[in-house]
Amino acid sequence: MSIASFIYRNCLLPADNHRLLPKLRARIFRLIRIFILRFSDPPCRMEIWDSQLWMPFSHERPMQLCGAGYYDQLIRRVAQFIRLGKGKINGIDVGANIGDTIAACQILNEDRFLAVEPNPVFFEFLNRNFGDQPNVRR
Repeated sequence: MSIASFIYRNCLLPADNHRLLPKLRARIFRLIRIFILRFSDPPCRMEIWDSQLWMPFSHERPMQLCGAGYYDQLIRRVAQFIRLGKGKINGIDVGANIGDTIAACQILNEDRFLAVEPNPVFFEFLNRNFGDQPNVRR
């Protein structure tokens, strides 16, 4: 685990945690993260939707998922509904970012995705996360 990943993981606190020490620890690590981001944006690897995804340290998705328990749950439910009806998912993700929406769909071997990401920084992370999967085209 990289130091950036360690720091980011310690920034996260479940929304239902109201204890003082975990909140204080998360706040301290958030300040460390803000300080580091003033100078660089190193890659880190975080768990999103049960997948380990590479992303820039500045990426806010882990914070969003940690803070609101139901944030962005709809795509996962729609994917499950489509898979039940059709047996597989054929999807296009325009603005794929790092591939977090594809990860939310919990892709199987029979699923096919086309991921479109114009930002070269995010495209590099998308390739890093899904470059070895033949059913995800970038």
